Amino acid sequence: MAGALGRICGVAILCAIAGVLLRQIKGELGGLLRLGGGVLIFSLFLPLLGDVLEQTGLLVENREAYLYAEVMLRALGLAFLCRICADICRECGEGMIATGVEMAGKLAILLLCFPLLQEIIGYAREMLALVE
Repeated sequence: MAGALGRICGVAILCAIAGVLLRQIKGELGGLLRLGGGVLIFSLFLPLLGDVLEQTGLLVENREAYLYAEVMLRALGLAFLCRICADICRECGEGMIATGVEMAGKLAILLLCFPLLQEIIGYAREMLALVE
């Protein structure tokens, strides 16, 4: 996992440096380099995505952990949605709106986690009651 992430980061940095250098020499080739770099990075993270899907399937099958898996997947979906929306807003030059979207996403994820926090506190109280 760490090796794949290292390769992805290495490719991203090399593409970024090559893009800066290429922009100075022949600016019109920058788009082609970005496309090629994006495809290469996408192909490098596909195996990681397969592992994530496999582990998520195992977690969802486990009835005791189903609530946790559901909250995790919803939080991940909210995070992706807000990140994409915020990036689009930033690309359009609306940094303040992007920050608002990110804050709203963080608050939504926090609200999503409160039932889990209450459950954990309940378990802690039960364990403390056993000790007394």
